[in-house]
Amino acid sequence: GLDAPWETINDNSNGQIVTVFTGSNGALYATNKNDEIIYKNNWSDSSWIGYGSNAGTCCVLGAAMGQDGTIVGIGTNNTLFSTPTFNGTWTQTASAGEWCSYITIAPDGSVFVVGSDNNIWKKNSYQTLSSENWQSTGQGGVIAITIAPDGTLIGVGTNQQIYTIADYTNLPGEWTGPYNSENYSGSLTSITTVSNPNYNSSNYNT
Repeated sequence: GLDAPWETINDNSNGQIVTVFTGSNGALYATNKNDEIIYKNNWSDSSWIGYGSNAGTCCVLGAAMGQDGTIVGIGTNNTLFSTPTFNGTWTQTASAGEWCSYITIAPDGSVFVVGSDNNIWKKNSYQTLSSENWQSTGQGGVIAITIAPDGTLIGVGTNQQIYTIADYTNLPGEWTGPYNSENYSGSLTSITTVSNPNYNSSNYNT
C-alpha cells in the first residue's frame, strides 16, 4: 500500500527523470531534463530507451497516454499538444488562456491537469481537447496527479507528500493522507501506478 517502504529502482536514469506516466500498453514512460519522452517496457528494467535519440518526442515537460496510444504532452509553453503515436507529429490542442504543469488521463479518457493555481482542471476527452473548455473540479493543493485503474485519484501535495481520493469522478472530495512510509524523504515531484506481479503485502508494515 501507499504506506509501504520506498524501494530504489536501479537503472540508468542518473537523476534525469522529471515526470513519469504509465502507457496503455503497460510500459513505463518518462520525460527527462531534455524534455524528451523515454520509456521502459517494464518498470523494473535497468535501462531507459531513447536517451538522446527521441527528437520526435521533444519538447514536453510532462505527458500522459490515452487508451488508443495517443500521447498528450505539456509543451514548454505549458499548453497541450497531442500526437497519435510515440514519435509521431505533435499538434497543438490548447484552449485560450491555458496553462498546465501536470497531466493525467483517466480510465474513461477524461483529462485532468494541474493549473498555475495548483488546482485540478478537467476536460471530458483527450480526443476532443481543442473543442472543449476547461472545467474546474474544485480540487486543489497538488503539484502532481495520477489516477489508478480502480479510479483512485492520487495526488502529490504542495508539501510533496501523497494524498488520495477514492473516486476521481466524484470531485471535489476530501483528501486522505498524507501517507508516510518508514523511509519516506518527503520529496516527491511526480507519480504513476504500475502493475507489480512480485508485490506481497505481507512483506511490509502498514
